[in-house]
Amino acid sequence: LNYVVILLTDSSKILALAGEPYIDTIIRVGYYSPGLYKMTGENEEPGNAPLTTAKTTSGEAYYGATYNQTKMVNGDYLHDRGYKGEGMLIAILDDGFYQVNTNRFFDSLRTSGRIADAHNFVKNTDDVYDAPGHGTRCLSTMAAYVPGEYVGAAPLASYALYVTEKQPEDQPLDMDNMVAALERADSVGADVISAS
Repeated sequence: LNYVVILLTDSSKILALAGEPYIDTIIRVGYYSPGLYKMTGENEEPGNAPLTTAKTTSGEAYYGATYNQTKMVNGDYLHDRGYKGEGMLIAILDDGFYQVNTNRFFDSLRTSGRIADAHNFVKNTDDVYDAPGHGTRCLSTMAAYVPGEYVGAAPLASYALYVTEKQPEDQPLDMDNMVAALERADSVGADVISAS
C-alpha cells in the first residue's frame, strides 16, 4: 500500500517532507497522548520529562518464552502502562485454531469469554478448532497468557477466529473466504484484523 506512519512530538516537523518527490500525500491520522510512546535520551523534547512508571511485568520472569520478542518492540513498556488489548476486538483470519478450545495457554481467553466470534468459512460451520494450527500459533503471539511461561502482545483483547484457508489448495476460494471473513469481522466491530 506504500504507506508510512510517523509518530512525532511536534506535528509541524512533518512539513519538512512536503514537496519531496517520493511523497504523494501527507495525512494526519490521529493524535496520541504523550504517554503512548517512550521518551528517552536523544528524542526528548525540552520541557518533556521522561515518563517514570513502576515496572509491573518483571521482565523475563513475567514473559517467559516471549520476553525477547516483547522487549524488541517495547511491548513490556506498553503493558506496564496498561495497554494489553483490553476493550479491543482482534479478528484473525487463518487456516485453523487447532486445540485453542483445550490448550491451557488460552484458558484465560476462554474462561473470560473473550472469544467473541468464530466461524469456519471453508466448511461453513462454527467449528474452528478441528483444523490445522497455523492460526493457533499466530493467536498465541497475541492472546496466550500464562505469566512466567508465555505472555502474548494483547493478552486482554477479545478475538474473532475465522478459518479462511483450505490446505493444500489455497486458491482461488481463499480470497472469497477472506472477503467474507473481512465483512463478518467488520459487522462484529473488529478494531484490528490479522490475516497471515
